Amino acid sequence: DALPIFDHPAKANMFLIQELVRHLTEPKDTIIDPFAGTGTLMIALLEGRNVILIDIEPTFIEGLNRTRDLWFEGEPPMNIQSDLTIIQGDCRQKIKDLNFLCDATIFSPPYSNILSSGGETRTGPSDRITPDVIAAYGGKQASPQNLGRLNPFFFEHGMTRVYKMLHKRLVPDAPMAIISKDAMQAGRRLMISEKIIRQAQRNGFKLEQWEKWKVPFSSYRAPAKALGIKTVEDEDILIFRRV
Repeated sequence: DALPIFDHPAKANMFLIQELVRHLTEPKDTIIDPFAGTGTLMIALLEGRNVILIDIEPTFIEGLNRTRDLWFEGEPPMNIQSDLTIIQGDCRQKIKDLNFLCDATIFSPPYSNILSSGGETRTGPSDRITPDVIAAYGGKQASPQNLGRLNPFFFEHGMTRVYKMLHKRLVPDAPMAIISKDAMQAGRRLMISEKIIRQAQRNGFKLEQWEKWKVPFSSYRAPAKALGIKTVEDEDILIFRRV
């Protein structure tokens, strides 16, 4: 069975994604998410946008395909006039393989070594995670090319390639929206968004907006908070433009 979407450690908020889609794109635009996960960006289909979802893990691809079948072939099917493309593989290569340009990208990047310690995150949020998630999202069962498995050095090189490939496959002035969350390590907040900004700007993107919002209730943060573990309560919304 596909991994339940509620077990994914980095789900994007559906309403936030919907507002970003409406704010940054127009009907018939094509939006790409190189780290699709549970496929929250599919909400853009209901806004008349075309969507490209890439994920490296078969578990999540299976979940995306099930959702696609439900939306497009259910009884009755939803009235969707837009195109959905689901691609399994390493986004660093799959973005390069696209033979057309996209109008925007909206995504949440992974953390390096997010689950490398087998249940206690080192650089990810101080949240409780399940063995199934460890297996599917960066653990020993995951693809060796999964960026969430890489140490910080190789992760940075991997993300640099992602930004370079996105720059080549986006139209000029295309928006790139990144949802980022800082992490707690030994009681200290790691400013992950600052690293993302520096890396994106080195690879052809200009920061246009940097907003923060308080994340709604999280089933992962709640147990940690109950144990007195410090957690990050907000997310950053980083909006760039391709230059």
